[in-house]
Order: sequence, then structure tokens, then C-alpha cells
Amino acid sequence: MAWSDELLDGFKYRGDPAADRAVAALLASQSETDAGADDQLRALQQAFAFLRPLSLNQDIAAGITERRTLHGQQDALATLVETCAALPEWADHQQIERAEQLFREGGVVSCILFFCACLPEVYVVPDISTVLRATGSLEKMTDQRIRATSAMILAALMSGGLRKEPGAGRPKVLKARFIHAVMRHLFLRGSPEERVAQGQLQEVPPLAPVARTENTFRQALAHGWKPANDGVPCNQEELAYTLLTFGFVYLRGLRRLGLGSAKADEEAYLHLWNVVGYLLGIDTRMMAHTMDDAAVLFARLQARARAKPLADDPRCALGGALLGSIEKSIPHALLQPAAALVVEHLTSAATARDLGFHARASIASRCLFAVGMGTAKLMDRVVRKLSPEFSLVRFLFRVAGYKLVHAVLTDDASPIDLPETTRREINAMLEEWSSDRHAPRWMNRMEDYFTTRGDWSESIGV
Repeated sequence: MAWSDELLDGFKYRGDPAADRAVAALLASQSETDAGADDQLRALQQAFAFLRPLSLNQDIAAGITERRTLHGQQDALATLVETCAALPEWADHQQIERAEQLFREGGVVSCILFFCACLPEVYVVPDISTVLRATGSLEKMTDQRIRATSAMILAALMSGGLRKEPGAGRPKVLKARFIHAVMRHLFLRGSPEERVAQGQLQEVPPLAPVARTENTFRQALAHGWKPANDGVPCNQEELAYTLLTFGFVYLRGLRRLGLGSAKADEEAYLHLWNVVGYLLGIDTRMMAHTMDDAAVLFARLQARARAKPLADDPRCALGGALLGSIEKSIPHALLQPAAALVVEHLTSAATARDLGFHARASIASRCLFAVGMGTAKLMDRVVRKLSPEFSLVRFLFRVAGYKLVHAVLTDDASPIDLPETTRREINAMLEEWSSDRHAPRWMNRMEDYFTTRGDWSESIGV
């Protein structure tokens, strides 16, 4: 499919009409009586209380009528909830199931790719990073933000996460969709749909500075926005780009590690994320169904983002916060420069420069990393002639992945937000990941030395 500049320019000024109308309806009843920020923020808090009990797919389909009668002004929100009660007609359950299997088979390497490839590429787009910095979501609460993203990814990719009633994928996606709509409304201080329709694209001036300790809603409301230059926050172009980071970038990362999947498997994985995109309110015209098409769209969107002049670039600060969280999982200070090099290897030199990673590693570190990765990949190619499933690269990234997942998931002060059924499934998956069934016994014993002996769920369990 060809994605013209005209099409992409239009999507820059389009949010998610269904979700935007739900938020506008919630806040309209407040503005009729008192347009004060406190009343609007209280209305949003009530809306999140409305959504909070939805933890499993079956919760969405059940009790919508009762919820409508409970809060009359939330009728539009209940309608939005219903849009996630079922998958789209074009969803292929066999492809989704295969994608779930691929994630599980990918093991802990999958988690490295999400943290060190997918998330860094998200922040390349300046407007996405502006929203995150304005709300303090990464600089102030980096680890919490990573855990929240991890919760949605895991909920969607667990077996039956999107397909089955006991799954937890659809509620997580729905809540993310609602948050996007709330951010659009707060940054623009009004309905994005109405502002664009009425040609009201003038700058939304910032309010008096808000203390960084204030909540995310107040930060967004006070920030201001320039729609004529930046479009609407969390617009269709940005949402589609983010979707590609979790689908296309993940698969591209596997290829770069020499662990790529068959064409049909890659397309099944892209299909699962397109279903997630539909539930997030992304227009199907902004979805790619093959790796070749995804590469074209991803490159176009990145090029458009990089071509935009920046008065204040938020990306380095956010990239540094993300990299700091990754580096904390590396126990030895001498090895910590490898984090930036892994990110650059899995993304690109351009992304490393955008996020300020390029200067984090010395020339000596770069040379050692290049020699190490080159040697590991060469050994894999040679040994696979005798043992097709052998991978030294997979061994190295499994060790690093264990450390990173342990750091992300084991935080008693901020536990990952998932229902008990999904937690049990994650623990069962961690138990499977405890040894590499493709590796020889001696390599698994060596891996135990660098990670932990026995069941990983006992040390990482959620």
C-alpha cells in the first residue's frame, strides 16, 4: 500500500473519534456548570473508577447496561467500552494463536527486544516524546511506565489474551485507548474533533507552571499545545508508528540477532498487533500486513518525524531515563556501556543519535562489542551446519534478558498490574523459559551460573 503525504498529513490531525467523543461527553456535563479544572479532573477520576474493575475480557461484555444506569453521563464511555467487547470481524484466530506461540517460543529474548528496540524507537518521534515529558511519565516514573507498558504487552501476548474470555488483553488496550483520548482533550483543552472541524488550530497557551509532583492530568492541562504545527496529540500517525514499534521493530530485531521467523509467522505476529491497533482505535489504512510494507511505512513515518524542526528536543532526556533503567539491570559497571550498544545494534545509529545514546560508549567499547557480536554470529552460522538450533547469540541475550526481566518485574513497591489468572500464566511461562530447550545441556548449566538455578518463576515470579 502507498502511504501518501496527503494521507499522512490528514491523519496528523485526527485522533480517535469514538474515544474523543466519550471524553468530551464526560467533561461536557462539568463545563455546563463549572468549567474549572478541578471539576473536570474529578470527572476523569470517576471515569477511571468506572474502568478499573475491567480486568478480564469477559468483564467488558458483562454488565455494560448496569454500568450505564449507574452513571448517566458516562453513556458515551460505556459505548466505547462495548467497542472492545469483541475482536474485529477480520481477526484471524489461528494467526493470533500462532503469534502468541512465537512470543512464548522467543523466550526471554523477546523481553530484551521490547525494552532495547521497541521502546527506544517509540521516542524517536518528537511529539510522542513531548507528551511523555510533559506528563513526567518517563523522567519522573521511568520504571513505572515500563511496567505499565509491559503489562499491556504481556496481557495481549499471553495465550488467549485477546481471544478468550479469561484473557486480560482487551481491558488493558481499552484503558490505554482511553488515556490517549484524555491526553488529547487535556492538551488541547477541548475536543480534538471539534477543534479540527472548526479550524481552531491556534496555539493553546501554557497555564501557570505546575509542580512536577502534580498528577499527570494537571501536567497535561497546564502544558499547552501548537496544533497548527504538531497536529493533535496522540494522533493517528503517531499511534500507527507506535504500533509498528511493537510489531515490525520486534521482528526486525529478531532478524538482526539471526533468530528471524518464517514469513508466515512474521505476518501472523503483525496481524496480532493490527488487531491490537484496531482495539486502540487506529484506522486500518495505517496498518501494514507484511514486513516489506511495514518497513516502508516505518521508514516514512520516521523520516517525517526527523524532518520536523525542533525548538526544544525532549528525546535525549527521555532516552537517557530509559537507558538508565536498562543499565540498572547490569550488575557490573564495566559492562553497563553495552546497554547503549545493544540498543543501537537493535535499532540504528540514527536512533542512537536522536536519543543521545551514541556518545555513551567509548571507541574501545564499540570495538569490543562489534568483535563480540560478530564472533557470536559467526559461530552460530558455523555450528548450525551441525546443530541447526544452536545459538550463542540466544545464550547471551537470554542471560541479559533474565537480568532485565528480574529488574522490571520484581518490584514490591510497584508491582505489575495484572489479574491473578494472567500472573499464573506468566509464571508458567517463566518456568518454561528457565532452560533453553534448543541448547545443549552444558550451555544450560553455564546459563544457570549467570542467572539462577532451577525455576525462574521462583526468583522473578509476578
